[in-house]
Amino acid sequence: MEEITDEELVIAYRKGDQKSLEILIGRYLGQIHVFIRRLTGNDHDAEDIVQEAFVKAWRNLWRFDSRRRFRPWMFRIAKNAAVDHLRKRRTVPFSSFEDERGNNILADSLTDDSPLPDELLNRKDIGQALAETIGRLPITYREVLILRHHDGFAFGEIAEITKCSVNTAKSRHRRGLAMLRTMLCTDSRIKGVI
Repeated sequence: MEEITDEELVIAYRKGDQKSLEILIGRYLGQIHVFIRRLTGNDHDAEDIVQEAFVKAWRNLWRFDSRRRFRPWMFRIAKNAAVDHLRKRRTVPFSSFEDERGNNILADSLTDDSPLPDELLNRKDIGQALAETIGRLPITYREVLILRHHDGFAFGEIAEITKCSVNTAKSRHRRGLAMLRTMLCTDSRIKGVI
């Protein structure tokens, strides 16, 4: 039996099938929680944000365009809820140094655009250092790296989720990797590995 798509579940829910909503939540609750946890670095905050994200999605299911994909739509709602939460906690976000084209004076000073070696992800101690360091990245770079490397989104989907152009998503990815590499080079747990 073929599995019903997310978009078909939304249509069924709109027609009164409450079970469809339960299935949708079941499909995405874990993924969204991990995504938000990685963005915020805090389990308690993640639980609150995930709950808020699903409430917002539920309220807006009637506006969802079922010709589009549900997964990027749900992740965009979750990302926005996390960003709103983080903005309330911080005074000056790193992204405030960006101009309208996505250029960032601080990030532009980073010169090493090479990606992280694959072996970093395979070692537990290095993986922990990597996760902690990603958590210290500015949210605009952190979200793109997590969406791309953890959740497997293509740059077009990342652009849709983060409401930016594909080129801006690619640029943030490249700059995020450069920042991450620079930060990891100073981490004594992995010095000499990269």
